[in-house]
Amino acid sequence: MKNIIIIGLLLTVGCVNNQKYRYEVHLRDGTGTMHLYTGHDYKDAVNYIREYEKSHGDMMMVRQRKD
Repeated sequence: MKNIIIIGLLLTVGCVNNQKYRYEVHLRDGTGTMHLYTGHDYKDAVNYIREYEKSHGDMMMVRQRKD
């Protein structure tokens, strides 16, 4: 019984740690960047970059710590 509780707690902690960051997509223009989109998670931000890279130009992903 103790093992089941410990395993459950470890799985819960692992899921919570994934939500410490938000992933922002920024458009690069010669002098700096401009925020375009905030992804729900890492995969969502990467998909946004892949989908709009041809029409928007050079983009970068910025990982921000959630407050």
